[in-house]
Amino acid sequence: MVKTCLFTILEFLGCSSEHKVWVLANMMNLHLEMRRFVNVRIGDGEITNAWEDSWLSCGPLSTFTQYRFMYSCSFTRTTSVRHLLDTFHDGWPDDWTNCFPLLPSAALPFVDCATTDVYCWDIDAGGKEDFSVQRAYFSFIGPLTIVP
Repeated sequence: MVKTCLFTILEFLGCSSEHKVWVLANMMNLHLEMRRFVNVRIGDGEITNAWEDSWLSCGPLSTFTQYRFMYSCSFTRTTSVRHLLDTFHDGWPDDWTNCFPLLPSAALPFVDCATTDVYCWDIDAGGKEDFSVQRAYFSFIGPLTIVP
């Protein structure tokens, strides 16, 4: 459950070091928690991180591949999907599919240079609706009842 907590910068700076660590740690946990609900609909592939972002049907590459493997193939943690797709324009290489059995079922997306990548909430990556705070809130909390 996501809890709301508002701080002014002065309140944050005025709190003890222990509280600052707690706040920052929880902000990082929230980032990781939220990231699993965000998918990317690939356009030109320029702003999507090939390693961390969820642009494949089987999830982010980081969930089933290793950094070491990516580096050995001349990619880095900041490689964009566009760079990866330009390199693998004919599909996943055999050494990748042999090492990672999930990859053959994850088709490489088509790159559309005329559009940018779009971040989508949860199952909407294949749909037409973009990310919105309202959609995210509804996923966590549910529909709001309107009181007359």
